[in-house]
Amino acid sequence: MLAALWTLSNNADKVRWAARMECKDEIHQREEEENIQLQQALQEEEEAARLEEQKKNKSKYTSIHRGKVPSTLSILPAIYTIRKLKGSPLSPTLSGTPNQDPGHHTRSTRPTASPTVFHPINRTLKKPKNIL
Repeated sequence: MLAALWTLSNNADKVRWAARMECKDEIHQREEEENIQLQQALQEEEEAARLEEQKKNKSKYTSIHRGKVPSTLSILPAIYTIRKLKGSPLSPTLSGTPNQDPGHHTRSTRPTASPTVFHPINRTLKKPKNIL
């Protein structure tokens, strides 16, 4: 008789325990679904914000064309250097006009007491000081 009462009580406890576990499983499953939906909503918001940022700053998000590296160097002198060379008595071919012969200069070709030197930082022509 005692064993029968214990078996009935134990079976009732098993049913209550199974119901409790099912309830916990359902709650856990709902929480997971809510978390998944929340994550999807956050991803959609982030995507919308990123697209809006791309629309505002198109130049920031443009793709960069990566072409081939040139095999030859192209050294282009600065404009001020060309102008200085054209005006310099040291470069007769650059300072002459097409109608003149290459030896004729627009400036005087007299030798000066001290040669003029181009100063690249100040972009000026200076005569060096004689240090004796």
